[in-house]
Amino acid sequence: MKEIYINRFFNTWYGKVGRWEGTPLEFYKKLAVDKYSPADSFSLINDPRNEYSKLYTVDRLGNLWGKRPVLYVNTEIENLKKAIVTMLKAGQPVFFGCDVGQFSDRTFGIMDTDLFQYEFAFDISLSLTKADRLRTGESQMTHAMVISGVHIDPTTNKILRYKVENSCGPDAGQKGFYVMSDKWFDQFVYQVVIPKSLAPKELVKVYESPERTVLQWDLWRKVCRLKCGAVWQTLTIRFIVGLWV
Repeated sequence: MKEIYINRFFNTWYGKVGRWEGTPLEFYKKLAVDKYSPADSFSLINDPRNEYSKLYTVDRLGNLWGKRPVLYVNTEIENLKKAIVTMLKAGQPVFFGCDVGQFSDRTFGIMDTDLFQYEFAFDISLSLTKADRLRTGESQMTHAMVISGVHIDPTTNKILRYKVENSCGPDAGQKGFYVMSDKWFDQFVYQVVIPKSLAPKELVKVYESPERTVLQWDLWRKVCRLKCGAVWQTLTIRFIVGLWV
């Protein structure tokens, strides 16, 4: 079988055109393998519809035929936040998936549940829980981005907001970066990817368990397709132009 050859042009953050060429394996070995290999990472999700501390997969969903299936460890939202802090302290940016269109402003680069006050304008109550929004299809993971920093309150040791890098270039947000509030994270962030070496042992144990709950025709089937292009664009550019922080 002839190996595919990549010859790709891309725009850097500084408006210059860059170029990288080689095979997919060369790309992986040069740009994607470091102390924390993607092959040794797994997904933490926060899906309050389903039981926590369980391993989930989606029937007939995968990236390569015959290879490892797509697996999710469902856990409490606080564990996703702890994973982010652990990775940032280790010098690793964080892949995460969210419903980016909810209470967000592309021009100013803000994601905050207090951004729009619909209740005052329309005299309504937006009372759906995160689980209810998933059940009704009102919310789902529509986009993936990178968290490159957090602001922690020194008195409570709690995260107040997150520094987010989008994949839309420097014209979106503040030179490509957004600020995400912790309240927004609670409601609209669904996934964080973490290397096994940085993850809590109890969650690694769940991930390595042979027991899996299969979700049939679930929303997670759709989000896997939606997120891949955007996050790989972001991560690829960061690797190539030396902005990996």
